Amino acid sequence: MKNLKLKAARAAKDLSQQALADIVGVSRQTVNAIEKGDYNPSIKLCISICKALDRTLDELFWEELHVKSQISMMTSSLVQPAGLHVKAGFCRCMQNGRLIVSCFSV
Repeated sequence: MKNLKLKAARAAKDLSQQALADIVGVSRQTVNAIEKGDYNPSIKLCISICKALDRTLDELFWEELHVKSQISMMTSSLVQPAGLHVKAGFCRCMQNGRLIVSCFSV
């Protein structure tokens, strides 16, 4: 997913991709790949970018999930040996085909 927030913050500081790359110590291609959503930076690089652009991690890298399209819910009935039925819920959040959050509750 494209990181338009990063691109906008960089433009607001009047920085080119190359200038931001020089500040944080990566190549221009890395900054381009992050903005295009083709590369997931390390937390260390995210923090460096945030400091260079005077923004928080949430402002630049947090993505709101669209609940209806991103979370699938499954429920099943578990049978315990004593015949006790327990209702269980499972939730999985996917982004770009990758598991981000998985939770299980009974």
